[in-house]
Amino acid sequence: MLSTIAIAISATIILIASITDLKTYEVPDTLTYLGVALGWLIATISSIQQWSATPAISSAIGTLIGFAIGAAMFYTGQWGGGDAKLMIALGSLLGFSPHLDNTFVAFTTNLIFAGGLWGLAWSLGLFAVNRKRAWRAFKALMHQKAYVRVRTATLASTTLLLILALLMKEFQLELFALAMLCYALSHLALAAKSIELVAMHKWISPEKLTEGDWLVHSVKVGKVRIDPRKTGLEMEDVKKLKELHRKGKLDKVCVKFGVPFVPSFLIAFAFTIAFGNVLLLIL
Repeated sequence: MLSTIAIAISATIILIASITDLKTYEVPDTLTYLGVALGWLIATISSIQQWSATPAISSAIGTLIGFAIGAAMFYTGQWGGGDAKLMIALGSLLGFSPHLDNTFVAFTTNLIFAGGLWGLAWSLGLFAVNRKRAWRAFKALMHQKAYVRVRTATLASTTLLLILALLMKEFQLELFALAMLCYALSHLALAAKSIELVAMHKWISPEKLTEGDWLVHSVKVGKVRIDPRKTGLEMEDVKKLKELHRKGKLDKVCVKFGVPFVPSFLIAFAFTIAFGNVLLLIL
C-alpha cells in the first residue's frame, strides 16, 4: 500500500515539475524538498509496520544515489539544479535495491534512453521552427576550423567503416549501419549547435535573472567581472548584475536556455511503470 502511495506521489511530482519546467524552465524547490520529506516519512512508517530497517535503509541509499547522480550531472553542466533535486526526491520516494527490476534502478536506466530521445526531438523541433536562421547558422558552422576538423575525422571514420563493410561480409550490415550512424551524428552535432545559437541564446534584462541561469558571454563593468560557468549564476552574481542594471550601467545580458529536461523524467517514469526496465526487455 505504502509503495503504491510512493509511486503515486512520484508521478504527481514529476507531472507538476514537467509542466513548470516547460513553462518557466524551473522546478520549484518546495516540490522536490516535499518529495524527499515524504519519501523518508513513508519509509519510516513502512519500517515501523514491518519491524524492519530495510525500507528506511532503501530510501536513504536511494537519496544518496539520487544526490550522486544529480550532483554529477549538475556540476558537468548537463542538468540544472531543479533536475538534480528532482532525482534526489525520486531516490527518496522509490528507494534503492541492487536489482534491475527495482523501480528506481529501472527508472534511472530508462531515463538514459528517454533523455537522449527527448533532447533529440526537442532540438529537431526547434530546428524545424527556426529552420531558415538555423540553416544559415548550420552552413556557417560547417566552415569554421573546429568543425572542419570534426567533419574530416567523421568522413575518415565513415570511409574506413564502409571499406570494412565491403571486406567483412559476415558483419557487412552492422558495419554499414555504424558508418551511417557515425556520419549522421556529426551532422546532428552541428544541427544542435546551430539551434543553440539561434533559439537558445536570448538577451534579457538583468532584473529577470535567477540563480542558475547560464551566461553566454562574460560581463565586465568597471571592477565587476562575471564569467560563464557550467553551474550557472550564483545568487551573489545575480545581485551584482541587478545592481549594475539599476545604476544604468548594464542594459541586457545574454543567457542560454537549455532543453527543458524534466519531461523526459515523465516519459521514463511512465515507461517504467508500464514495462519495467528497458534493459530487461532487451535482454
